[in-house]
Amino acid sequence: MHTPISATKTDTFRIGLIGTGRISDIYLHNCAKYDALEIVACGSMDMAESEAKAKIFDIPHIATPDEIIASDNIDCILNLTTPSAHYPISRAALEAGKHIYTEKPFATNLADAAHLLKLADEKHLKIGNAPDTFLGGRWQTARTVIDEGKIGDIVGFQAHVGTRGVERHHPNPDFYYQKGGGPLFDLGPYYLTALVF
Repeated sequence: MHTPISATKTDTFRIGLIGTGRISDIYLHNCAKYDALEIVACGSMDMAESEAKAKIFDIPHIATPDEIIASDNIDCILNLTTPSAHYPISRAALEAGKHIYTEKPFATNLADAAHLLKLADEKHLKIGNAPDTFLGGRWQTARTVIDEGKIGDIVGFQAHVGTRGVERHHPNPDFYYQKGGGPLFDLGPYYLTALVF
């Protein structure tokens, strides 16, 4: 039995992290830089992994995903689960009145993505999605160069992904080979987002 989830600070945006795999480290490092954010609880399907992550990053509560979503002391769910779980976790969180920030892909099909956007709008909740890398300095600089016409008229674009496979950098690559995985959903969003931006 887990203790009830409570915030340790006042006047913070209280975040419940669901999905404590490898990608969570960068989120936890970056969130710690902002006094206005507090990771109140973390959990996943692997509670031992969640306990280890809580210890490393001083997260006060470890709870199941359902407990995190149900908590009245959480404002936003940081959804870092595998792609096939993004939609059900995000949907449940929105239905519970929580804002959402989710890793890519937003959902694994267009109907689910549209449903999340509609639900967030109906409930007046914010929903965000990785990749947000287009907000970084190099892409902002590229956009400025384009907007100022410094490279002339753009008539085409091209993107390449050079990798020998996800196994090289991911400790649990099974999701990559299931429906909703693969290079289009895992790597493609970075390139498509940059090109659209």
